[in-house]
Amino acid sequence: MIKNRFKFKRKDSGQILNIHHTITTSTGELKRIRFLRACFSDTNDFFASVDSRGNCNIFDLKNCDTWVWQNKFLLCSVLKFAPKSTGKIIAGTRSGGLMMLDVATGDLLHSIHPFVAKINNVSFPSSNADIFLATTNTDAIIFNLHNFQQKHRLEYPAAELTIKQMKFLNNSDQIYSIFSNNTIHIWTHDNFQPVERVHPIRVRENFLKNSQPQRIDFNTHMDEDTALRWNVTKDYTRGLISDVCFSNEHMCVATIDDYLMVFDVATWEIMKLIRSPGTPVLHVQFVPIADAPDKMLISLVTLTKDTILLDLNNINEKFCVQEDNTLKVDISKNSAMMAILLRTGEIKMFDTSVFIAKLKIQDKTSDEDIICQQQWNGVNDKIRKILPPHRLQQILKEYLEYPSDYRPVIWKNYLQLPDNRNAFTDLIKKGYHPCVKNYDELYPLNDLSTHRNLKRVVSALAYWSKVFAQCDFIPKFVFPFVKEFDKNLIFCFELIATILLNHGQLWFEFAPLEPFNYLGMVQNILSHYEPQLLKFYVQQNVTSKTFAWSLLQSAFTEVMDEDQWRQLWDHIITNVAEFLIFTVVAYNIVMKDVIMRLDSKMSVERFFEEQNLLDMKRLIRTTYDIMDKCPDKLRPSQYFKKFTPLNEGFYQKFTNFPRSLISAKDKEVEKLMAENRVLNDKLFELEKRQLAWANRLESTLKAEEHTKRMKAVEKAYEDRILLEQDRVAMQRKQLLLYQKQLRDSEQNMVQEARSSVLRRNLLEKESDVELLSKRFDRIRIKDEANLLFAEEDLKVKEMELLVKKYNLDKIGDVGDIPLSVRYQKSIEKLENEIFELEAEMRKVSVFIKVKLPSELKRSFSKSREI
Repeated sequence: MIKNRFKFKRKDSGQILNIHHTITTSTGELKRIRFLRACFSDTNDFFASVDSRGNCNIFDLKNCDTWVWQNKFLLCSVLKFAPKSTGKIIAGTRSGGLMMLDVATGDLLHSIHPFVAKINNVSFPSSNADIFLATTNTDAIIFNLHNFQQKHRLEYPAAELTIKQMKFLNNSDQIYSIFSNNTIHIWTHDNFQPVERVHPIRVRENFLKNSQPQRIDFNTHMDEDTALRWNVTKDYTRGLISDVCFSNEHMCVATIDDYLMVFDVATWEIMKLIRSPGTPVLHVQFVPIADAPDKMLISLVTLTKDTILLDLNNINEKFCVQEDNTLKVDISKNSAMMAILLRTGEIKMFDTSVFIAKLKIQDKTSDEDIICQQQWNGVNDKIRKILPPHRLQQILKEYLEYPSDYRPVIWKNYLQLPDNRNAFTDLIKKGYHPCVKNYDELYPLNDLSTHRNLKRVVSALAYWSKVFAQCDFIPKFVFPFVKEFDKNLIFCFELIATILLNHGQLWFEFAPLEPFNYLGMVQNILSHYEPQLLKFYVQQNVTSKTFAWSLLQSAFTEVMDEDQWRQLWDHIITNVAEFLIFTVVAYNIVMKDVIMRLDSKMSVERFFEEQNLLDMKRLIRTTYDIMDKCPDKLRPSQYFKKFTPLNEGFYQKFTNFPRSLISAKDKEVEKLMAENRVLNDKLFELEKRQLAWANRLESTLKAEEHTKRMKAVEKAYEDRILLEQDRVAMQRKQLLLYQKQLRDSEQNMVQEARSSVLRRNLLEKESDVELLSKRFDRIRIKDEANLLFAEEDLKVKEMELLVKKYNLDKIGDVGDIPLSVRYQKSIEKLENEIFELEAEMRKVSVFIKVKLPSELKRSFSKSREI
């Protein structure tokens, strides 16, 4: 295995590591491979993750090494480190398989397939390190950790209930389980004997009879589209309980109807009941803090996919760790690190000490928040006193714009925005209005957050007053404000509502058509100051809908850049409602030279849809000059009501529109929608009948085609059988011929083998004769040599006898004893030896001359016979 190095990079947000898997496709495009599962080891030294392609990545958090396991975990549904052993990982699959691997060597230690459904969870007891529990929706089995042998299986009515969750309790060998009937069971791990049964929903109902729940708002940036989908798809058939977690002394239960319940496990009574209206909690997990045991800190994952840390002892202490996109959360054993698996496929790892420190700061400053709010309200009052409207107008005329940092405060105080959070929340909770259902196609934006906020604000306006749902220009008018103040939607909504309530009070007299009277005032003032330009518009058949209404319905955002737009709206908000009319006239006057060079109506229309070089100082100065010098008979102020701010506590209705027509149109629309639903139902029935007839016809055609194909198949089989019979007959003939050839070959081989044996025997005999001849030659040569040596010995012995005789004769002359007497025995012995030698020489000579040639002749004659 190849190990790579990585580094921790600490950020102010607490994030220390960002893990993602990005590859380059064959076309050169970058593709993100999504991570599906992640977990920490029991010793907090290792971290493992599995992506959608089954690659298992191991991270050594102590040595900053990472590597990929050589095999793959395809369809991985759960991933856990074995306890008290950092070197083993257990993985479960969607097909019901269980595997264990050694991360150090990469070996697959065990692999079994005990289930037929997806494995939802694997858990381990606190003391017994030899077993583990694996569960699906319908089954739960305890296995031996060392050999994966099954020890116990849970027996329960699976047809009536399903297992939502089953794990070992913290610091215990007992097992808790959540079933689809909203009950929580405590079992022994030895034989699954029940110990305790709790009904949290019943306990909550009894609690609510005497007490009210605490309220908390997780809905700071809720995606209403998600909320609507959730409201439609709530699955009550699997119970209200969405998740449960345990600490040593408490149990926290989250439900899909927006409740959090904290139980005392000693008495199984509710200690604390919290409700988060509109934002259910989908996942809860206790975060133990060693240096602050009094804190009951939990990690939450809400419907909006936010990850939030909450202190249950003080619900005002909460910290949003991750906004949006949270898929799963895993916390290390010592609570030092938190890994968040995002829907985008990446993993973010955080240092929890940063969050805990921020929560402590919040705890210290919680009492100061009220004082700060009171001080802020006092500051706003002082701003109103120090900077009254006439003073703001003087500052604006002097510097032409407000400071960017203080613009929201000035606008809010000048327009007297009430900051009605509860009223705005009620509008937002209604979800998306039907008028925004096509915004994804009509107004595609790259920034999804801005697009989502646009739909929220327009929906809130439509619920506030139904006329805004009938006007197509509202999203174009709202967009620049949403883009500018996307971090504060309540300010954005109240700003737009106040502008429409005052500056746009005459825009909806003929809704959903353009405001003819309002545009007539623009045209009258333009004809007074620039009759030549108006004459040009008439010649080009350009109406006020083009040179005035196009500017108003887009809030000038199409003809100005962002800085120019902010500067212009500083003046519009600071002045009276009629200032907006003079601004439209001034823009046409300032751009007169450019406009009158255009040669067609289409060119003029395109001009008012594009940004052009604009002198803002000249535009603002011209606007004020026109407004100051405008004759009384043309002044629009006589048609406008006085400035009316939004009420505090609630939003008054916008009523300056043809309510009877709008109501009639709404009724007509509702009627048409009802008719449309009826037609859709009938169309659906017709489609069902058509589909049924089509299916019947298709079945008939399939049956006919099947019969034809079966006959074709039958004929093909018959032809194939005949072909096979012919082939078998031919093979039989070939077999007979082959057998005959084989017999002939065998006979030839037998004869050849017989001849070969005879030739081999002959060669062996010839070899034997040759060897025998050579042997006889060697014997003859040896005998001749022996004969020569024997003759030589005889001569030597004869010489010795002569010498001895000579010596005896000499001695006989000297002595008195005769030689015949003295050497009688010796002479006799010598004579005997001479006789024996002569006899032996005769035998040898006879054998050489007579017997040897006859033996050779017999041996040669035998070889010839063979």
